Amino acid sequence: MVSYTIREDSKIEHKIIYNYPLTAFEELATNAILHKEYDTPEYVGIYVYKDRISFVNHNRPLPPITIESL
Repeated sequence: MVSYTIREDSKIEHKIIYNYPLTAFEELATNAILHKEYDTPEYVGIYVYKDRISFVNHNRPLPPITIESL
């Protein structure tokens, strides 16, 4: 993640702008980790590439949704 900080001379506060929304990243990472099936040995992976971020969680969907319907 890359950030840019904006400061104004007349204010103490500053604003940080991220290239990915920080709250969205936190939510996706938290969900990937918390919804892992811990009785399976599969891993949760977060891969950061130059042009994208990929979240990997090897769980299957909950019924009645099937992999085929996705």
